[in-house]
Amino acid sequence: MIVQLLYTSRATAAMTDVEWRRIEEISSVHNALNSITGLLVFDDRRIMQLLEGRDDRIDLLFGRIEHDRRNCEVVLRYRQSVAFASYGEWAMRLCRMPDDGMDANETLERLMAPSLSPQLRNLMLSWGGKAS
Repeated sequence: MIVQLLYTSRATAAMTDVEWRRIEEISSVHNALNSITGLLVFDDRRIMQLLEGRDDRIDLLFGRIEHDRRNCEVVLRYRQSVAFASYGEWAMRLCRMPDDGMDANETLERLMAPSLSPQLRNLMLSWGGKAS
């Protein structure tokens, strides 16, 4: 069964662009090996990630994320079975949100696949500062 899982968290310390890129590189390899797709967006210290894949693999990965010392305040926002992955072409996509709240929502809108449920879209937009 394929699931979509959305969580939010906070970085325990400010991270450099180099550190974020390293996370993207490692995650891309791990995710590709495990047929997981992902979208990780962040601004300053806030993090939001959407993961898609087989439920057992997503649950294992989320367990690791919950115990990663670089994260705190990890909150599961959404977990739903789906027929197919919306981001099948990405093993991991990393995106820094702009400082301007309006631009952040425009960026999120561009990143959201049309197949995402309205509930998931609203959760993602609320993280960016705007929900319908």
